Amino acid sequence: MSKSRKNKTQILINLIAIALLLGIAIFVTVRYSNTFASLSTDEGLRRFVEEIQSTGIFGALILCLIQTLQVVVAFIPGEFVELAAGVMFGPLLGLILCLVGLNLGTALIFLLVRRLGRAFVDENVSERDFKRLTFLNAPRRALIILFFIFLIPGIPKDVLIYPIPLTKVKLSHFLIVSSIARIPTIITSTLTGSAVIEENYILAVIMTVISVTLAALGLIFNKRICSLIDKRFPNTNSSPSDTLPEEGN
Repeated sequence: MSKSRKNKTQILINLIAIALLLGIAIFVTVRYSNTFASLSTDEGLRRFVEEIQSTGIFGALILCLIQTLQVVVAFIPGEFVELAAGVMFGPLLGLILCLVGLNLGTALIFLLVRRLGRAFVDENVSERDFKRLTFLNAPRRALIILFFIFLIPGIPKDVLIYPIPLTKVKLSHFLIVSSIARIPTIITSTLTGSAVIEENYILAVIMTVISVTLAALGLIFNKRICSLIDKRFPNTNSSPSDTLPEEGN
């Protein structure tokens, strides 16, 4: 098979994968749109868990796909999906399902950006934020910074996934680094969900306090952390204040 034909086949496979995942995402969005709107309330979370559990053996797959959708469209509160995963599947299986969903969503974004280019990124990332991400131009330095960004709660992360495919950072490397960094935050949420369903409210309160505290520390010290990383791994293309996007921008 010629190189040109191989490339066309690969493009076709990628397009089919994108269409399939987007089709599933649209179906899930329509099916659970009312539930997503109330996920931040106890009643909404309870209804969400009941709806997923009512699907039987497909519950794990649906939860995984919802986590995938959360990465791509970012309007579903990810923390509540993780809590629901802990309630339904326990802390460890819930962690695995969330990580699989997050990685599928990230891979989908990579495929879309690689096929659609900068125009697709501009639809999801402001020019101001894009200019602050120059540290991504140095793959080794970028992976170290990305590890700490995804490790520390309270630092905005979603905006970072879209421009990464336009850099030299490899998808496989990013998935490994971000997955390892996400584990503490996700396991805290799934442990909380599992503790609530088992009526272990002391553990649930402890996990909640830890999550809130870490998130607050992340928000307070994110620029200081950025400065320390910048001193250890200097980058002439960006200043410490440019490394992390501000919350809400």
